[in-house]
Amino acid sequence: MSAISLVNVKLLNNPAKFTDDFKIEITFECSEELKHDLEWKLTYVGSSKSANHDQVLDSILVGPIPVGISKFVMECPPPNHEIIPQQEVVSVTVMLLSGLYNDKEFVRVGYYVNNEYSKDEYKEEPPKKVVIEDVVRNILVEKPRVTKFNIPWDNELGKDNDKEQFEMQNKEIEEDEEEEEEIDDSDEVEDGDEEEEDEYKHLYINNYNYHVIREIKLGRFFFFELLYIIFICFIKKKKKF
Repeated sequence: MSAISLVNVKLLNNPAKFTDDFKIEITFECSEELKHDLEWKLTYVGSSKSANHDQVLDSILVGPIPVGISKFVMECPPPNHEIIPQQEVVSVTVMLLSGLYNDKEFVRVGYYVNNEYSKDEYKEEPPKKVVIEDVVRNILVEKPRVTKFNIPWDNELGKDNDKEQFEMQNKEIEEDEEEEEEIDDSDEVEDGDEEEEDEYKHLYINNYNYHVIREIKLGRFFFFELLYIIFICFIKKKKKF
């Protein structure tokens, strides 16, 4: 059983300008006394093609952690747009909020982020060079992706074979997720198998170690989900007019 349960994550300034800081209110519950601090980390995925453009916006330690419910606000600087490919600054991407204990990740929350221009003339005819001052980010808080990981907590570290046990548990979790993806893909038509082989991105991460896995096969299910989100954003813009 996890000693820390994530209760709620609230984006305090959303939507906001691309250049504004992130302000995130995090609420969690602790069920036992912990010897060490918790680490919370926010990562911005700059490109779907390479990990070189990912940016850890901030990493903070929170502690000591009392038993019960705790709440704090995490403020992080915006990503540096200059190290993001120009064509991917104004687009849909992902940000990842991770909770770690003893350098082991126990929870990760992924959000889609839609970046777009606020001025109509830029929307209709995007400038060759990104006008970052006019870019607005909108984090789609309605569709978070939450992944939990089994890690050894303080009251479990003294037991024999704990490391092997937790590694096996996480391996089983990863295998179950792979089986679920296969079930999702089985509902699709067979004539698109070759196209599925090329549908690789790294927008959603599933790995026991805190290393972002690149080029995870998402399949048509996740691909069409992304198109659906883009469509919803487009409809919302139309309603404004």
